[in-house]
Amino acid sequence: MIKLIVKRFLKVKQNPNLENRHIYGLTASCVGIGLNVLLFVIKLTAALLSGSVSIIADAVNNISDAASSVITLVGFKLSKQGADTEPPNGHGRVEYVASFLVSLLIIVMGYESGKYAIKKIVSPEEITLDIITVVILLFSVLIKLYMYFYNKNIGKAINSSSMIATAKDSISDVAATLGVLAAVLITRLTNFYADGFFGAAVSIFIVYTGLSSAKESGTLLIGKAPSAEFIKRLENIVLSHKGISGIHDISYHDYGPERKMVSLHAEMSSEYDISTAHDLVDIIERELFESLGVEAVVHIDPVCFDSHFEEIRDSLIKAIKEVNGNYSIHDLRVLRTPEGLTLYFDTSVPYGDKTPDKEIKAQLTKAVKQLDPTYHSVITIDRRDV
Repeated sequence: MIKLIVKRFLKVKQNPNLENRHIYGLTASCVGIGLNVLLFVIKLTAALLSGSVSIIADAVNNISDAASSVITLVGFKLSKQGADTEPPNGHGRVEYVASFLVSLLIIVMGYESGKYAIKKIVSPEEITLDIITVVILLFSVLIKLYMYFYNKNIGKAINSSSMIATAKDSISDVAATLGVLAAVLITRLTNFYADGFFGAAVSIFIVYTGLSSAKESGTLLIGKAPSAEFIKRLENIVLSHKGISGIHDISYHDYGPERKMVSLHAEMSSEYDISTAHDLVDIIERELFESLGVEAVVHIDPVCFDSHFEEIRDSLIKAIKEVNGNYSIHDLRVLRTPEGLTLYFDTSVPYGDKTPDKEIKAQLTKAVKQLDPTYHSVITIDRRDV
């Protein structure tokens, strides 16, 4: 239905992608608002007919979903604005803010419906079950399944975290509604007032969904690390070019779905002249944008690859690994002085390693001296996991 609306009324024939993401995002949000309001009305009708508190909780969940779609709609609208003097990297993160506000709204709705469910546990009321109530609940399950699939598929196509979160919420709603139906049937057939307990369970489920979504949205706002798959693809692209022997110091910045930036250091033979190195960097940066959709800045670290250098490097790598197998080195430079060789290098230490930098430097300095007493070392500790 989303693609049909976009094609017929908005005259956009392409499949959803990053180029037309705002059109699809806005359309999907509007459809979500309409469907959730419809579900709220028919579930509220079913709740009034049956007197079921769990159906009321489920209806409240749908109106919170409608409000979520409104916030997502506003997020898509604002994020479309380009860069200016205030946010020089664009308004893309507005979508992440919208996702976080949606999460807070879900938590509040879950809390309020939970309070009402507890009252019904303390003072249960008789439930009236009829075929209309059952049909309404089953119809809502089908609607939510449809919403799950279109939010999931379009969300992935346009790289929208808010739509993917909405898809997860929709499939959670399916499970919640089926639970509500079970509660109504159990209460009606066994005379055990399970309605209030299921209503409380649905409320807890809503709060959990909100907390999970808030965590994901908060991570995006603070700064989420790129996936291992992304880093692997980036390494393969850069290292596929002749003359690049290694990369390190990868920094990733996410300014929204349509603007992601990467900076990295690439080790290149010092035999290349400046013009040749510059041309190669331009090619790599362009390829990273075309393949990964990121704006890249590549810094060149010149490396001398004579046989003596490689021998020192291999010995140093082995010595560092003996200190700690999780450590690695980069940016190695060898300077000859009258007193001997001075080794300048950075050591990458995982974030999880709590050893003080001073202690690590002492261990590494000792390892370098064991290679050759005339060696001096200047070590920089680099705490990165990528």
